[in-house]
Amino acid sequence: MPARIVSGKIIIRGGSGQVDPDGTLHSVGAGNGMTLTAVGQLSGNTGSGTFNRSDGCIGRWIAIKH
Repeated sequence: MPARIVSGKIIIRGGSGQVDPDGTLHSVGAGNGMTLTAVGQLSGNTGSGTFNRSDGCIGRWIAIKH
């Protein structure tokens, strides 16, 4: 799912979040009757972390700057 980060704010369809100055990412979203929370770390042009959906699904995400 594509997302943009502008001035430390995460812009993503159905959600929002922030990136702290140290690169820590916190995001929440909702859609299709579910909510999702994501946390992780960005550094340079990449990042990774984990997500949890309200239906019990958990997983990992990665980010690459374009």
